[in-house]
Amino acid sequence: MSDAFIAAWRDPAIALTWGVREWADLLPRFRGAGLLAHFGERLKLAGVSTGTFPPAVQRQLAAAAASAAVRARSTRWECGELALLFPSAGAPMMLLKGASYLLTGALPGRGRFLSDIDLLVPREALPAVEQRLAAGDWVPADKADADARYFQQWLHQLPAYRHGVRHSMLDLHHTIIAPWGGHVVDTDALLAAAVPTGVGHLLAPAPLDRCLIVAAHFVRSDAGSGAFRDLLDLDELISEAVPPGESLDALEARAREIGLWRALCVATHFAAALFGTRTVGPAPLGAGLRARLLVPDGVRGPSPFRKALRRLQRVGTYRQTLPLRVMLSRSIGSRLGRPGAGPARSPG
Repeated sequence: MSDAFIAAWRDPAIALTWGVREWADLLPRFRGAGLLAHFGERLKLAGVSTGTFPPAVQRQLAAAAASAAVRARSTRWECGELALLFPSAGAPMMLLKGASYLLTGALPGRGRFLSDIDLLVPREALPAVEQRLAAGDWVPADKADADARYFQQWLHQLPAYRHGVRHSMLDLHHTIIAPWGGHVVDTDALLAAAVPTGVGHLLAPAPLDRCLIVAAHFVRSDAGSGAFRDLLDLDELISEAVPPGESLDALEARAREIGLWRALCVATHFAAALFGTRTVGPAPLGAGLRARLLVPDGVRGPSPFRKALRRLQRVGTYRQTLPLRVMLSRSIGSRLGRPGAGPARSPG
């Protein structure tokens, strides 16, 4: 069924050929990856009528769409509250990922299950932004000083913020990818090219930069279901930013300019193995097989062999990105219950 799941994103009309057995396997996979409402949106874009689907499938698609719409309204409102909290331009403030897709109308934002807001500001502006957030009842979800030091030194964001009244979640970034493994990103160039969202002074990445940001997030992923969504986002964003048939030269040049060419090479070749995405640069070793390991499992779960391969891929991902001594310190500290040793949150 892996092929059916992948084929559904290449051509949603294939769903018209599915019977009860196929839906019983595929629906949990769409839900588990948080993509059921988004698949419903892709069906609409492809002109596929759901009227012939089994009634239970129609109900689940409708429920997922309603839930995503509620989340979208909540996120739009929360972005408006953030804009009110920062009424003057001051330092540039750029929304990332889900919230930016939503406010700019990008395809990955349609039917997206939004769980938090990601906001990027210049590193030097962090103290002033944190003070303003505190004045607006935003507090760190984890107040451990050791965790805060770890996030600032080794990661691309601060510990997550939670609103004291509404319990909304906010990730505050000072760059888009953790500064190890040779990735040094020109954040100023990203902010300089940002486009208005229409919500106060909040900005969103330029179309080409959205592709690069999700590629950066993918190469730092832990090989979980979020990695599959990153690749799907990348395929959709490239299709929007660079119309089919056009060269990716401008995207490749931009990637080199801001320091994400290697990330773009890796991510596009992984995405190509699943969705036929246009690629940049040389293919990583075994990209096709490794990409298949990211496809969500059916109701029976993965085979023992598939589980073992995923573990190897996950370890490989961590070793590529996190210095070994830091990884061991965090892992041991987590098991001992040491403050500040919890896992890092992933942007949503």
